[in-house]
Amino acid sequence: MSGDDQSSRRRHARLETRMFAKISNGMKIDGAMVQDLSMSGIGLEMHSTADQEPGNQVEIHCGELGCINGAVRWVRPDRVGIEFAASSNNAAKIAAFFKHFKG
Repeated sequence: MSGDDQSSRRRHARLETRMFAKISNGMKIDGAMVQDLSMSGIGLEMHSTADQEPGNQVEIHCGELGCINGAVRWVRPDRVGIEFAASSNNAAKIAAFFKHFKG
């Protein structure tokens, strides 16, 4: 599947960005780099995704976003995709980020 086909299936447009974050799965905290962000999820680059599995509940801690919770949707050797939990708190944090940084 080409990148164009995949992006047309996404629910929300993604903003490519680079920010440091930490991801916690309740047992371990790892450093990560945000690759892209949308209203519904985030893509993180990591040195190792060995502790991440689809369905795991996680928290993302990022200075620009605060603490946002969600679930791992997909895992690759150096990347992980997180779908944000549907909550007004998460939605407000992401909306504020897009308003401030994307204007």
